[in-house]
Amino acid sequence: MKSVIFGFLLLAYGAAQPAPLTDQERLIMRLIEDGLVQDKKFAEAQSAAKAAREANDIEKLLRALEEQEISGVKRQESLDGALGFMADTYGFRPKDGTVKNGPLKDLKIKWQPKFYNDNTHFKKADGPNGTHYLRFPQTVTTERNNLGRTLDDGEIAIRLRAFQIAVENGNPRYLASILYHETVHYKRLITPPGWNYNNFAAKEEEELIAYEAELENAPNLYLDPADIGKITALRDAAKLAAEKGRANPWSYNAVFTSLGDEPLNKQGYETVPDWLESIQQEREQIKQGLKRDDERRQEQRKRDDESRKTWERIHELNWALLRALTLDACNGPSAFR
Repeated sequence: MKSVIFGFLLLAYGAAQPAPLTDQERLIMRLIEDGLVQDKKFAEAQSAAKAAREANDIEKLLRALEEQEISGVKRQESLDGALGFMADTYGFRPKDGTVKNGPLKDLKIKWQPKFYNDNTHFKKADGPNGTHYLRFPQTVTTERNNLGRTLDDGEIAIRLRAFQIAVENGNPRYLASILYHETVHYKRLITPPGWNYNNFAAKEEEELIAYEAELENAPNLYLDPADIGKITALRDAAKLAAEKGRANPWSYNAVFTSLGDEPLNKQGYETVPDWLESIQQEREQIKQGLKRDDERRQEQRKRDDESRKTWERIHELNWALLRALTLDACNGPSAFR
């Protein structure tokens, strides 16, 4: 109902000019802007940490790592919050569900879109039929098809550039369309028969379906013509790729993680921590190192103290012996003749 009312309010301004931001959209933008401010602080703290490592300045390094963690957590909270509130504002938050096909079939999942930075991310998914290892690949370009991704377990990643576009546009509508596109993938994954088109789990077909749904939903988001043009071009490219796949199914790309990728994904999961784990691990390593150094200093002080006490006892014994010899000399001088 909210999305219907929102749509009518937007249409009242006519197609010739962008509709002004609603109160809900202003709140979304504030969350996004705050998240990007925190991202800048995160980058600055990251640079400070690098300089501190090179200078071997442990105190500055710990401060920089702490600032990284604080700003990184705030960034995550703000940008994740924007995504959730966005779905509620435009009326497309889906329900929880169960994966209908693929390696994680029958896994119960929730719709939880998240901000992910541009690095590669690995994750473990424990499904009813076994454990699988998934990957959000590194973003090497800022093209639209790299701004959002949905994994086999329904988790949605939205990249930094998508939020930056919202600020550049002065509204969250194109970002909302990206999130809606990924939500279509999520909804298809939990709706029979799942990611399946004519018995093929093909990436090309799923992308075509999502882009067509995105265009159909464009009026609800009041996207401007330029944004609609971008989505249309992506839909047309997806259509050509799907047609090629239908003519030769062997040319389809698998929409699910391949079994061949899982060993590398598992290795990455076990050896490559995410940004927060990396910071916390380094801070803990430094603290443990400082603790060991302090314990060594305390042990050295203990040894030094024991050594000092030993020398003091020896000195006292020597002094006592000297006094005794002196007394003997005084009491029996004949002994020295």
